[in-house]
Amino acid sequence: MATIRQYQTKDGRKLWEFNIYVGRDELTNKRQYVHRQGFESKKAATLAASRTTLDANQSGRHINTARMTFRQVYEEWDAGYKNTVRESTYYKTSCAIKVNLLPNLGDRRLTELTPRILQHQVKEWATKSSIAYKAWVSVLKRIFKYAHRCGYINNDPAALLTIPKSKLAKPHDIPNFWTREELAQFLGAIDAERYPEQLAFFRVLAFAGLRRGEACALTWGDISFSDNTIDVNKTASRGNKGRIIINPPKTKAGNRTLAMDAPTMRILNHWRVTQIAYCLSRGWNANTPDQLVFPSSANTVLTQYTPERWLASFTAVAKMAHPIRLHGFRHSHASLLFAAGASIKEVQVRLGHDDAQTTMNIYAHVTPNQSEQAAEKLAAYMNF
Repeated sequence: MATIRQYQTKDGRKLWEFNIYVGRDELTNKRQYVHRQGFESKKAATLAASRTTLDANQSGRHINTARMTFRQVYEEWDAGYKNTVRESTYYKTSCAIKVNLLPNLGDRRLTELTPRILQHQVKEWATKSSIAYKAWVSVLKRIFKYAHRCGYINNDPAALLTIPKSKLAKPHDIPNFWTREELAQFLGAIDAERYPEQLAFFRVLAFAGLRRGEACALTWGDISFSDNTIDVNKTASRGNKGRIIINPPKTKAGNRTLAMDAPTMRILNHWRVTQIAYCLSRGWNANTPDQLVFPSSANTVLTQYTPERWLASFTAVAKMAHPIRLHGFRHSHASLLFAAGASIKEVQVRLGHDDAQTTMNIYAHVTPNQSEQAAEKLAAYMNF
């Protein structure tokens, strides 16, 4: 039953409001009410109250979500989402939501968020990001789809969104790779005696094409000096509250054994000898297969920021014409493999890609010998 009464505003106006009990929340069992105010007459308030009650009955649910905010729906959706993805993926997504979605949308009621309001928000995101905003829109749509599926809203306003083009420069518009000469310049600026770990780290990125997480997770048990190979079988990433976690690669193709060139293996071996001596001076036994190849000064997994600081520092020392990001070493590796004459299939296997064109997967084949040749082709082409 609706309670309809008159009230007076601060400026002295007399308006009408209603309050309707619509049942109990099916999750919390708490009594739920719908409250509306601002009506010019009792008749208008009564008509709105009747429509609200009718809507509750026809939809087959109580309108106990009239006051539900976007944040509340997100928290419900999030409870299920976290169990469907890796911890590292969940951490990245939750960070993006808390920084980009919740500040402007979190405390607004679902019923207030119209297609126009959401579209305006998306346009704002497109002015701040060149690519990432598309992922934010995707998450936004998933949350509203969940709300619609649960019956919290009758229509999904996010389903009507269009994704505008960002006018910001995209990452691929800015060169994120170095040529053979530029890589030689960069690596040549790193003193092998003073910075053996950093030289080995960037050499492995450039000549193995590893992702940052794959390099940070390497242990000496993954390195075979007798076979000149690196076994890629795990990756380091950030989990909840920023903690570092080690996981296997996401795809089967990510597990791979890479044939390496002799100069890179010599640099790695020099770093290993240096590391063992350093760790012994600190009371640590580093001569074990599970010892990290590239640890922090505390012999733990490197944070994502440490290699970035190394890169910025040596980029300045080498006086590079333009900087690249860490992933740029992987791009450089791929482009230089092609320049060295490696086939598409060889590059696909070496990089651990799982999505090469179907035609290439069917008609191309890489033997172990060809894999070794790919490494030697690159080393011969680089010649340093």
